[in-house]
Amino acid sequence: MALRIPPAESNGAKTAEREKKTRGLVFKKARRRPPGANEAAYGGSMRNWSVIIPLVLIFSSSGWAQDQPAPVAKKQFPLEVSFINHAVTMPFHALILDPIHPGFNLGTEYVYSQGRRVRFYQSLQAGYYYNKYNAKALYFMTGPGLRHTFRFGLFADAGLGVGYLHSFHVTEIFAQDASGEYVRVKDNGKPAFVFFGSLGLGWDFSARIGWPICLFVRYQPYIQTPYNLQSSIFPQALLHFGVRVQL
Repeated sequence: MALRIPPAESNGAKTAEREKKTRGLVFKKARRRPPGANEAAYGGSMRNWSVIIPLVLIFSSSGWAQDQPAPVAKKQFPLEVSFINHAVTMPFHALILDPIHPGFNLGTEYVYSQGRRVRFYQSLQAGYYYNKYNAKALYFMTGPGLRHTFRFGLFADAGLGVGYLHSFHVTEIFAQDASGEYVRVKDNGKPAFVFFGSLGLGWDFSARIGWPICLFVRYQPYIQTPYNLQSSIFPQALLHFGVRVQL
């Protein structure tokens, strides 16, 4: 039985066909996953994030800035002028007495911090009152305060503080001299410390119409110490009607 030997060209054709199929598979794989495809996609995604991240940061920082306290100059010193009524009374017992015991007050404030609605400040006050039944006096007071202003302009504030008061008699004073006679003597006044609280209400015109003016009423009870030999403390109060102007 004769053996049939395939022609040489048949083996070559099969080899060529196998190479062709191999090249086709490689080509298909290359088309499916071309070299550098991952790198290109990664680079594209990085380019997208490089645009998205700054936008997110910009919008988030702008939102954060809106929630932060508004910047304020630390050395704001508005001028405050008020008419006052002085009363010898327990706190919140008598706001206005008849007759009126007049006086005036000049003040300013130093701003520690300022938010959109709340201000924390240090008040500075100097004033004078005349009470014909008690005394005439000069005073200097200072203390921290907190003020909340509503969007439409109404504000409320409260504070605590200390001060110095120098009072004088409202009538002439006399003392015995060496001969036993009463002679008029100079009134040098009497120094004392004061401890006060304050509650106020007012209207800020800058909130609605931009005028740098505030009208207010403030109740300020305080304790004077020492007072005299019979009493070491003496309760009194000041009622303010005033205006504050931002200079």
